[in-house]
Amino acid sequence: MEITQIIDTIVKIVFSEMPSINTGNIEIHSFKYSKNIKTNDDIGKLHTNPSISIIGHDNVTEYYKYIQMLYLKMKIADKRISLKYFQRAIEQLFFEKEFNEDRIKKEISTFKPKLFHHFAKIYGVNIKEKIVNLGKFTFVNKEYLADYIKKEIKPISDDIDFNRLQESALNKKGEDSNYIFLHVSYEVCDSDFCKSSFDSDHSRVINVLRYMAGVKHNRVYIDSKQFRVYADHYYQFDSNGKLSGGMHINRKDIPVEILSEYFDNKENGNYYIWEILSKDANSSFEERITKSIDWIGISISEDDEAIAKTELAFAFECLLKIDEYSPIMPSIQSHIAESIAFLIGKNCDERKQIVKDFKDFYSYRSSVAHGVKKESSLDYYKYLYMFKDTLSSILTNEKYRSFTHINDLFDDLGSYKFR
Repeated sequence: MEITQIIDTIVKIVFSEMPSINTGNIEIHSFKYSKNIKTNDDIGKLHTNPSISIIGHDNVTEYYKYIQMLYLKMKIADKRISLKYFQRAIEQLFFEKEFNEDRIKKEISTFKPKLFHHFAKIYGVNIKEKIVNLGKFTFVNKEYLADYIKKEIKPISDDIDFNRLQESALNKKGEDSNYIFLHVSYEVCDSDFCKSSFDSDHSRVINVLRYMAGVKHNRVYIDSKQFRVYADHYYQFDSNGKLSGGMHINRKDIPVEILSEYFDNKENGNYYIWEILSKDANSSFEERITKSIDWIGISISEDDEAIAKTELAFAFECLLKIDEYSPIMPSIQSHIAESIAFLIGKNCDERKQIVKDFKDFYSYRSSVAHGVKKESSLDYYKYLYMFKDTLSSILTNEKYRSFTHINDLFDDLGSYKFR
């Protein structure tokens, strides 16, 4: 659909005949004139313009759908404007009877990016320093947060919200919890776009930290939520009503220490992960890398071992599968196994063993996916570190880091067969 067609459809929905509120199909989207009051004309509009309402589930659903289509078609996200902010702004044009493409473009051109700072906790990690910088991300010690904000952002001193935040940061009730703050700055037009950008970064950073820590244990966790402590988990009674067993758990997390010499190391490839995450846009090959790390993070946080191993297999697929959307065939399994072997095997015998080990692992992954079996003696860590070694060998190779597509890597690895 062209932009003009989308706009015409939106106008028709807004001014369509509304269904009776007695039909039972009641859903309402309303908006009112709320432009900045600068002139007497603005004051007049504020008093004389009634609110506009779209009534009925179908109408409201269609309205939201076409607003989103317009947002995508006009590539508004490229201007770092959120859908919510965009919708709120262009709805005002209905009151000026200028809801058309030229007027919308003119309205959008008035939006100017400004700097937003976003903070959120990451639990299960500590830093000894006041701050640690990794790529575009700053990790702030919880004890230093208020001072850091004062120094780096210089908030308005009498701001009520900042004073409340400062009190919260210095509240000692949470000092037994292990957490730090992640800070990221964004040049965007509105706070909603800032939040959606941060939410994506926050989740990805957590999975990267899990990947780098490489520890799967019920007391070692990294998450956006506080560590779960279970008490009186279950009780068990015998036939005489006697309490014969039970579980009382009072456990505390073991925090991961973020140390620059490991988490920001070029020799193990970690430095280059932060470099990729800090870019505004990634190549398709870099996207594969970040998505595969996400699967590792998900796998590490998974309680069910069989599912965790399956998610670990997904990470290999995401990184090295030729076609992300094709079904897994034996030839594709062999291709992934050979790619791993060429990347981390030091000699012919070692490569053969890697291929065999990976096929054993993949056979288990397939059986779990098809509900055949769940028990296995396969060592989770063996394959976790097989993945880490594989990704590290890519990231620490300058030529491989320059590749923009997975086929570039496969073309280079293919030459091993003829050496």
